[in-house]
Amino acid sequence: MEDKPECLGTLDSLSDTEYAIIGDGQYVVDLMNQIVNEGHTKPTNIFVRTPNVDLPKGIQRPEEEISKLKSGKLLIGSNAFQVEIMQRVDKYNLAELPYLNPLGIDKSIEHPANYNFNDDVVSGPYVLFISINPIKHHDSFVLNFFKKLASRNIAVIVKHPFQYIQDELLFDALGVIVWNGAMAVHQVFIQQCERLKVNITYGECGFFPQSEFFYFDKNGVNDQSQLKVDNLSWLKDDCMQKLEVVREQFFKGTGVYPKTDYIFVPLQVPNDSNILTNSRFTSGMQEFIDYIEDRYIGENIIFKAHPKDRMKSSYCLKRGDFSVEDSRSLIMSSKLVHGINSSVLYEAALGRKTIVAEGNCLLNTFLGSVDAMLAAIVARQHSVNDSSFDAETLHRFSYFKEPLIEALAN
Repeated sequence: MEDKPECLGTLDSLSDTEYAIIGDGQYVVDLMNQIVNEGHTKPTNIFVRTPNVDLPKGIQRPEEEISKLKSGKLLIGSNAFQVEIMQRVDKYNLAELPYLNPLGIDKSIEHPANYNFNDDVVSGPYVLFISINPIKHHDSFVLNFFKKLASRNIAVIVKHPFQYIQDELLFDALGVIVWNGAMAVHQVFIQQCERLKVNITYGECGFFPQSEFFYFDKNGVNDQSQLKVDNLSWLKDDCMQKLEVVREQFFKGTGVYPKTDYIFVPLQVPNDSNILTNSRFTSGMQEFIDYIEDRYIGENIIFKAHPKDRMKSSYCLKRGDFSVEDSRSLIMSSKLVHGINSSVLYEAALGRKTIVAEGNCLLNTFLGSVDAMLAAIVARQHSVNDSSFDAETLHRFSYFKEPLIEALAN
């Protein structure tokens, strides 16, 4: 997708404008609620692949009927999958109908106030932070990191990957951070950096537990991480000792599940980047469920749906069971954990359980040295509560320029 879609400032831009929404997920539900609550012009149609009972029934249309559109605009109902939606729509030859990028639409996710539009106001040192969901990533993971920058008079310029970014802004930054970076929406920006030979530092939430840590990486996240090609020779005895402390703390107080003779299968969100880019189960979790039940005939299987999967109530089991118990309990009482690359699989590895990991992931790269890989993961990450950051770790896992590393470490 060479062209970036037009950016909107607010929903007021849709006043007296004929438009349709394309999408059927929670983002569209939240968007429609906001449109109604704020009295904005409503869409003429919502084009969906799967009907959603939480959306107005009278204006939902099958996505293929979008080919009948002759005028108006298309509002993309996603904050992460704009490119994929546009690629699907391209086959309907609607090139003359302008897209509306959701940037600035959902105030709870990506309101313009969370992004920088005026680069001229930057007068001192700064870091460039690229994110499709700055509130979640900022408040949940890098809030203290940004506070440390502010205390050292280093500004943070937050941009959406679809925003126009001047080359000079990239050259002069003390660091360029892309959160996740594994989705198609990031590719235009990543290609710009590659063309300019500007190094990117990738950021992502961490492990044990995921909500309390984040990490940086020079190559990418998940299977694209630099750990994949690292011989881990830098690991010291204290790294392995720290891993043991993490292991004890993470499973401390874990309840005992009443069964033991079962295979635990944690499910993923179907549109997670790990599923779409690093696995063969791209048709959704039902496909994975069927595969598991066919593979383990005669075995007891306990599935756990991802809490953020809006499709979980539609899954059909032939002989397995669903559970909503704590994943740690399900891990520790199981005889095997089989899943697609996810944080739960890493937790199972931390619990020294036998695991089968579908897809491309570090767990399959380090089959013979899982503890060393886990120790590296723990050593690489930072606590969300950190107010000072280890210079050696930043040097190893980021492309931050020296003045930035000095500011963070002191």
